[in-house]
Amino acid sequence: MNFTERRKQVFDKMDQDSALLLFSGIELHVSADEYLPFEANRNFFYLTGLAEIT
Repeated sequence: MNFTERRKQVFDKMDQDSALLLFSGIELHVSADEYLPFEANRNFFYLTGLAEIT
């Protein structure tokens, strides 16, 4: 996967001096005290290749 080329394509479409905010995802609740493992939003992964934010 070529994440660098994907980012370049997105940035080329953006106006100069603009910003891009990406939603990385949220932890999903199973119950009041239990969470599912974090999984990055697919759009965030598509551009960055990061599967997990630490």
